[in-house]
Parts: sequence; structure tokens; C-alpha cells
Amino acid sequence: MTEPFDWNGDHIHTNFKDLYDTLRAEGYFIEVLGYPFTCFDAKNYGTLLLVDPEEEYFPEEIEKLHTDIEKNDLSVLVISDWYNEEVIDKIKFFDDGSKQWWTPVTGGSNIPAINDLLQNYHISFGKIVYDGKVTMGESSFYFASGAGISSFPRNGVLIPFELTDQSIELIENKKETHKVPIIGLYQIPTETSSNLDSEDLDDDNNTHAGRIVVFGDSSCLDSSNKLKTQDPSIFCYWLIKELLLYTSKGLVSNHLAQYPPLQTDYVSQRLKAPERIPGNKLSEFSKVTGKNKQTEWCIQRSFTSVNLTYDVKIKWDQNNAKNSGMFRESNDKSGTSDIPSKNLPYWIILGAVVLSLPIIFYILNYR
Repeated sequence: MTEPFDWNGDHIHTNFKDLYDTLRAEGYFIEVLGYPFTCFDAKNYGTLLLVDPEEEYFPEEIEKLHTDIEKNDLSVLVISDWYNEEVIDKIKFFDDGSKQWWTPVTGGSNIPAINDLLQNYHISFGKIVYDGKVTMGESSFYFASGAGISSFPRNGVLIPFELTDQSIELIENKKETHKVPIIGLYQIPTETSSNLDSEDLDDDNNTHAGRIVVFGDSSCLDSSNKLKTQDPSIFCYWLIKELLLYTSKGLVSNHLAQYPPLQTDYVSQRLKAPERIPGNKLSEFSKVTGKNKQTEWCIQRSFTSVNLTYDVKIKWDQNNAKNSGMFRESNDKSGTSDIPSKNLPYWIILGAVVLSLPIIFYILNYR
């Protein structure tokens, strides 16, 4: 909430450039899609990363994404931000230039839309805005005005931290801290994957389910924060690398491995899901619900056809990863773990959303 105008673009060419550089250094290749989810072939990719999304989703997009997750081995990493109806109303102001009240059309992220996207999997974010420093082992980052996880499915993993309730501090001038989950990892179960051996996993005719990871704040990836502080410990690029290793390979870092799977579905008694604000002006800018609604969705582009027989020189050293002790394989046998489903380069999808323009970054990582 420290950047009310959100004028940095939320793009890999602007305030997410350091995220782009970090992932490129890890061997990922990034592509941008400015069209709905119906416009890419998920079989060519591995992880869809949605960073600070503010747009709504077409029903066809939601249906197609669910199919991609459950049948085409697509994983999703959602990096959200805050959304609270009372806070949105609280931070409106009267602009002397336009002689009008300026009210945000959404929060840091459009959490009601994110929750609609993930509701089939019993995953949702809550409306309380949280803030505080997070420490995991010797690593840390700052969770600045983010959202907690309000529901999560059984067998998933939730990672909680003690954080300050920033919304009640702003609205009621009270000080409260809560232990709240802000990171969630979930392997989508499949009926047949437990019966597949390694040869079956290399068969392109088999289908495997992907993984879903959610994280409640994008501020620790925002390069513009360098203008406010020189402290590198506020950033969480190290965490995103570990989360991507889980979505793409099923590898769980030591930071994440200490948290056991949920025995039952999790529903927070404190965190309630936020609702859309009636009469707000998001529809004036939205390409999903407003007057600028896209009618011609997908544009055919020749470079979307990938030569999957390309001679790859960059590889992930699986044996070194196991022997180093830094990562372990997921114990969840319902998914594909770290065994590649194809003897091909493995695509990962990263995504962010600028208000009124959804942008998906495609990342290519080689196994």
C-alpha cells in the first residue's frame, strides 16, 4: 500500500526486471503472452506464474486452466497481494486537479478473481492485510501488505508466520499480530499416476496432473523497492526459485520440507474471503467485463510453435541436486515427482498482470 498509483507497470521490462534476470540466470527462458489462457498450448509448458494479477478471468479461461492442470501436467504459481474492501475505501482521496474522489478499482491484486480461479481446488486468499519480516533458516524477506491463505485442501502444505494485521491498524488504529499461512503447496492427485512406472512416465499418451503453489505478496519481487532501501534481505527471489523447483520438478527445499501435509481441509476461522466492491470502476478498464472486452481472443503467431528436438546444452543436474542435500523429492506419490513426463525440454509459464492487460510470462527450463 506504499505505492498507491501502481505506475511501475508490473512487467518484466520495468519493476519485475530483477525477477526476470534471476530466472534467466537459473536457465529459464521467458516469453510474454498478452492474451487469455485459451491462447496457449499447455502441453508445451510447465508452470503458469501469475504475479500480482488484477484482471478478471473469462469462464472459458478458468475451465481451460483446470483442464490443463489436471490433464496436461501444467503447474500454477500464484503470487498475490492484498485486497480489503474497507482498506480500499479508506485510502481514497480527493484530487484537486480533477476535482474528483479517486478510489482504487482493486486492491494490490484482484483476490476475488484469483479465488474464483482456484475455488475448484479449495484454495483461497483472505481479506486481512498482513505485514512483517519473514525468516526461514538463514534466509529472509519482507512481507509487505500481503494476503494470508484462508482455505487449502487436505494433503497440501501450508507455511505460517507471525505477522502484523495491517488492515486493522489502518482502519481502527489497533495493533494485532496473527500466525497466518502465506505459502501453500499442493500436488493435484491423479487416479493413475501411482500405477505408472518410469517407462510409462515417458509416454506422451499418458496424462499427469500438475502442482499449485500460492504465495501472498509480490512486493518482495518488486525492483522499485530498491529506491526505498538498500537492504537486500527484503527480497524473496531465492524463495521463488525454490517454489519453481517444486512446481517443475517436485523438489522440496529444506526451507519447505519441515512443514507436514494437512490431514484435513484447512479453513481459517479468522480470514474471510473478500468480495468484489459493487459499483467500482474496474469494468471501465477490464478486457473481460468492461467496454474494452476482447472479442478476438487469439492471434496466430508463428513463434508459438516450438522445435522440441532442439539440441539443449543447459541441463539440470539431477544427481548433484540429490547429493547436495539442499533438495529432496516430494513424498507425494500421486504426481510425477521429479521424473520428466517427456524426453523434451520442459516449459514453465510465469505470469503477471498489469491493470486491464493480462500478461503471462512463459519460462523455458531444461531438465
